[in-house]
Amino acid sequence: MRLINTTTKELEEFLQPPAYAILSHRWAATQQEVSFEEYTLVTGVDNGLEPPFYAKRADLIRSRSGYHKIVDFCEFARQHGHDYVWVDTCCIDKRSSEDLSESINSMWAWYERASICYVYMADVPSSPADYGRYHDSLAASDWFTRGWTLQELLAPWQLEFCTSEWHVFGHLSKMPNVANHADFVDQLSAITGIAPQYLIANHRFSTASVAERMSWASGRQTSREEDKAYCMLSLFGINMTLRYGEASNAFLRLQKKVFQRTGDESMFAWSADGTYCYWPEGIALGQKGILAADPSCFSSASSAVCHPNTGPSDMPVSHLPAWSTCAKLVSESRQPFASGTPDDAIEYPWDNIPYQRNQEFFEREHDLFAAIDSELLPAQQDVPTVGENNQKTVVLYGLGGIGKTQIALEYAYRRKSDFDAILWCNAEREETLAQCFMHLAERLGMAMNGHAIADLCTLIALLAMSSGTWLVIIDGLDELHDMHDHWPHSANISVLLTTRNARLSYEVSTVGMEVPPLTAGEGSELLRRSILTPHNVEEEAAAASLTRELMGLPLAVTQATSFIREQHLTLTEYQKLLNSYSDIASYKSRSVQDVWETSYATISGEARDLLNLLCFFHPHGVDQKILIRENGDLMSSAAGSWESFELHQLATELIQVGLVRREPGNAILHMHRLVQSFVRSQLQSDTTRTEKLFDRAASIVSSAWPKTRNRNVNVSPRVDRWHRCAPLLQHVEHLIEVIKSETLITVTKFNWLLTEVAAYWCERGDPAQVDLMLLAVEAVEDPDHEDTLSLACFVNRVRSSVFGLMNEPVAQLRTGDLLYALGDVYAVLGRLHDSFSYHQHAHKQYLGTVGLSHPITGHATYKVAGHHLRAQAADAAIFLLEQALNTYDDRSFLGPHIARTRFRLASAFGAVGRDTEAYTEAGAAGEAYMLMVPTFEGDWTDLTESHFDKLVGYDAR
Repeated sequence: MRLINTTTKELEEFLQPPAYAILSHRWAATQQEVSFEEYTLVTGVDNGLEPPFYAKRADLIRSRSGYHKIVDFCEFARQHGHDYVWVDTCCIDKRSSEDLSESINSMWAWYERASICYVYMADVPSSPADYGRYHDSLAASDWFTRGWTLQELLAPWQLEFCTSEWHVFGHLSKMPNVANHADFVDQLSAITGIAPQYLIANHRFSTASVAERMSWASGRQTSREEDKAYCMLSLFGINMTLRYGEASNAFLRLQKKVFQRTGDESMFAWSADGTYCYWPEGIALGQKGILAADPSCFSSASSAVCHPNTGPSDMPVSHLPAWSTCAKLVSESRQPFASGTPDDAIEYPWDNIPYQRNQEFFEREHDLFAAIDSELLPAQQDVPTVGENNQKTVVLYGLGGIGKTQIALEYAYRRKSDFDAILWCNAEREETLAQCFMHLAERLGMAMNGHAIADLCTLIALLAMSSGTWLVIIDGLDELHDMHDHWPHSANISVLLTTRNARLSYEVSTVGMEVPPLTAGEGSELLRRSILTPHNVEEEAAAASLTRELMGLPLAVTQATSFIREQHLTLTEYQKLLNSYSDIASYKSRSVQDVWETSYATISGEARDLLNLLCFFHPHGVDQKILIRENGDLMSSAAGSWESFELHQLATELIQVGLVRREPGNAILHMHRLVQSFVRSQLQSDTTRTEKLFDRAASIVSSAWPKTRNRNVNVSPRVDRWHRCAPLLQHVEHLIEVIKSETLITVTKFNWLLTEVAAYWCERGDPAQVDLMLLAVEAVEDPDHEDTLSLACFVNRVRSSVFGLMNEPVAQLRTGDLLYALGDVYAVLGRLHDSFSYHQHAHKQYLGTVGLSHPITGHATYKVAGHHLRAQAADAAIFLLEQALNTYDDRSFLGPHIARTRFRLASAFGAVGRDTEAYTEAGAAGEAYMLMVPTFEGDWTDLTESHFDKLVGYDAR
């Protein structure tokens, strides 16, 4: 927490802050207030820490009324015995989205912990002639009209109200031993609409209904629409991710969160026309949405008294059924979006089950499926009402190799007809999780933010709005991350989760089912079923003994049977062989490693080479085609690759001993992650061999990766290669994980691969993945290689480096690229002011280097125009967009950019009332779009900017 020292006027940062006073005030015009950056510049100049040429700018800052307010407050607080103060304008670094988010979520606590809050009212005069009439000025003060000052009134334990000249004229205390002036409290109550008992007792307001608390904010305004919701977070004890740019959706999200937390149905007692009423009857007629669009809808709802799940106390009995419908829909997050529901994008039945059904699945004596059915099968009756537990989650937990995934897979196939859709998510790593539902997310029009766990939560929330029943299988989730607060509670979603972490069974579910090891009887039956063994006492005893020695792990038993079949052994013979290869010193009891050690030691050297190499690929899904020597340039880059027939023979040898498996009907090899870990452990002591295997794997993936034509900015993305890149991504991510865990000397080939993958993610519009790839580039050797430098502008975000480049005597095109990329990064972070600044710098840089006619200059011009349009400066946007069209000059390869620019130009014309020109530009853009995307179903009037964005590369969006 940053505080201002009232003596030195300098900012100091504390983990455990000392006592401090806090300021509540109505912000002046934005250009008059002083930001964190500006305040530190002034103190830096005063202390000689900033260059002399900043002195003039510091003088301008000191001349602002906002700066005088901070200085006067420091002096006022010092005279009243306070060493430190906090002021929201300069103690929060609003350039940092993290700092801003933390501050907003901590604001209530900061005001509550303050020794005292001074309310500065610049519009309440304090001259002797007017001082006695402050009551009239108080009622008219703008302080009571602002959204953020509501929590600043309610949170502090003590407040003193000050006039424009810092004369205290009113006191409000919530301390039990301090008396308040009744007339002053009554006047505050009349002005704010907050009952006196909530003003004089801290936290007592939590007993007020949701509708009543909403009504307190109904007449207040904020500079940004999202802040209408964000300023009420602490009023309801809610933490919520800040998403500036979501506009009115922020208030919808707040209402859903509040209802899920409180169940208070007074939240539906709102009205759009200011007349207090209940909207359920409107719901029944399909006239209104369930949730209010704005806090002002609660202006007449201050008298609504409600207890959870009962409806308002004065609601007619006839309204109860419709009211229950409202509560049910919101509790399930089924508020319709303007764009429709998943039902509009998905044709049922639907599934993405990644594996074929195991025809040799072994069913245990304990019927887990019946137990899972009782919890997850869709209910035949109506959806439960609010107050009942709608959560339908089963957690299967147990040791690795115990068979959790196989049980989940079999359950999915058995119950395909009972669910409308099945979503399978491989959650072993966050990188693989995103791949599982990317296609579905794209079909639903969901913007993915690059954080797979958060994206999955968003996707499940979307699925909750569908009328279909969904089975969501999350396989291998061992850490909950931040999913706990977003776990689905909708009646149409059933979740089956597999994990090695038993703790998850009670963190996300009341139903946890441990998958036990095979019993001696089950193991014996599985062995007898899998191999031809004589039925005699000795073999029966060997089967039971072997099951116990293998800890009852189905994976170990299955792989043992594969080896036994291949070697034509009896169970007794295999047990003796197993004993000879087991390292008794390393393992206190027989385990699955014993099986692998036995198999690993007996396969041929060539098969072992293949197995070792496969450990550097993702365990799920290695296409044999990329390992064949004839593929691409493997002949030169991956010496030791195999001919097709030879590879097939070696893979078959590994399959026969159970170390890998091959999908029926194709050439995709799979290796269990535990097998892979075991084989990697065998290589730990041989660093040279590990490096060579890594280089071979990287070279193979590099050779298989579809090439970009070139990296010129005037070439549209190669959409045709995306489907061929996708299966290789998991192998790139696996190689990056290897780099993190091993000390390896990498090759330039891997550098090239990483930058190619970064280019792919640029085209797909996923900056988070671009960042991951290029952070990996930083970790490898040869950073000056031209392939690495071609995308290095995305890596360097250090502000000083940017300004250092800008001050070079000869401007470089690379400087423009770096500034342009920084503008994109800040746009993704929601810091649009910083984004605008960097895009402007990039535009000037391109004009001074490559000139006005270069396409990249057109892209930068388009971006700057977009910033002007967001700031409602449509005339400036029109000038720049027309300039961008002149830059593109009807060049055919720039067709997507031209169409997109004309579509935005139509928006700009519309904003200034030039409707004829707007219609002409929009029509031309729509016609061009339908020529480029002939599969588009609809009229050009259905198009939005997002349609055109998909035609251009991420860097140009």
